[in-house]
Amino acid sequence: MISGDVHATIVLGIPDSLLLKIASKMLEETYTEVDELPQDAAKEILNVMCGNICAKLSQRDLIVNLAPPKIASRTHATSLPDGYAVITSLIAVGGRFALGIFQHESA
Repeated sequence: MISGDVHATIVLGIPDSLLLKIASKMLEETYTEVDELPQDAAKEILNVMCGNICAKLSQRDLIVNLAPPKIASRTHATSLPDGYAVITSLIAVGGRFALGIFQHESA
């Protein structure tokens, strides 16, 4: 979640199989279940993406704050604030994942 002069919610949708591949590469260990460490890898990926977004916004003299990423499962009903959305599909070695940026008035 980004707050300050800009309010946005960033969502990363990644299949378990791809997350396990990415986490295994990042952490140099083989993972077969999406447990705490692969979830931490997903949060780190999102944190890097959000950090880059915040850096670009700061270059435009906007004050922004970045909250730590949270994990929500696909079965968990996640409500998003009303506002503008950009959703894109990204390709990584081993699969595709989705990135959604939802800009809204406030949290």
